[in-house]
Amino acid sequence: FDRLALGKPKITPEALDSRLPSALTALAEKRAQAAGSPSVTRRLSYSPARSSSVGPEFSIKGRSERVLTMGEVQSMMWQPEPKGMLPPAGGKHFKAGLLKKFTTMERAWEQLDLNEDGKLQFREFVAACRRIEFHGNFRKIFADLAQGHDAITPASLERSLPERLSKRRMQAEASRSASPTPKGAAMPEAI
Repeated sequence: FDRLALGKPKITPEALDSRLPSALTALAEKRAQAAGSPSVTRRLSYSPARSSSVGPEFSIKGRSERVLTMGEVQSMMWQPEPKGMLPPAGGKHFKAGLLKKFTTMERAWEQLDLNEDGKLQFREFVAACRRIEFHGNFRKIFADLAQGHDAITPASLERSLPERLSKRRMQAEASRSASPTPKGAAMPEAI
């Protein structure tokens, strides 16, 4: 270590080979071109340390950080790029997310309202959002949908949703009552 570090507390890429930084950049560019992603030179740039007490500075995906090892550089390169979007913060986004996940509001409501009381109080709403893995500003979304009330109802999501849910329940009950009792199953006795 002492021989490679040249009396410094860490080993730099230049100490291993003076051509290593440019070779790493060229390799990263070649990989990016093969993958069809934007040039790595925009995502990764290298500049040697200006003083011997601080490690070299790498600018990766818009973040500049001083690193001590090439392992840290590689770790930084594999981290996902920060997203420019904030989590959904309104009722409109929540409804769009429900439709994307469940395809119909009827299915979505059935997943949200597990106790089937026809409304979602704030705590029930937050628990439902976490259960279906929806992330966002729950207070703002709840306020948008509840419109000053203490709960969200099916009509808060869509005006015609209560009627469609009622029709769906009636169809489910009709299909249950129309299905014959399986062979060997005991018939309920009259009391």
